[in-house]
This record gives sequence, structure tokens and C-alpha cells, in this order.
Amino acid sequence: MHFGPAHIVWEDENFDTDLIVWCLEECKNHGDLTAEEIAAVKLSLEELLAVPEDVRCCEPENYDGKHPELFPPREGRAMQRKRE
Repeated sequence: MHFGPAHIVWEDENFDTDLIVWCLEECKNHGDLTAEEIAAVKLSLEELLAVPEDVRCCEPENYDGKHPELFPPREGRAMQRKRE
């Protein structure tokens, strides 16, 4: 996932619908991966598309990446720390 056709989604954490769809199209152009690897990438992207975009792209535009306490989650959502 890190260096394949979906790296801009998974490695860079870009979960916009347009990028996911673009990566699905890019799966057709990666002859350097096995059929099983392409299938895994496609499945991961298709399952990600099934998640509503407001859940996938929930980080506020002005979030600085360091102070989550200043950006409480919407009601009904729980905040979790990202594992490094």
C-alpha cells in the first residue's frame, strides 16, 4: 500500500472521494504488481469508499496536527489518538 497505486490515499492519508476513485483507475496501470496485490489494493479502496466522506475526511481544515483537545469531535463521535 505504501508504494503502489494507492499510496496517495494510504501513505499520505488523503481520503477524498476523487483521490480514491483516481487510485482505483490507477490500479489498471500497475503491471509491476501481482494480480493478488492489485486485488488487495482495489478491495481496500472500495471498502474505504463505502465509508461516508464526512467520516473519512473529518479533520478540520485549520487543524495543526498537535492540539486535538482544541478540536473536540462532533456529538456522538469519540476522539482517538493516532498510533505512531
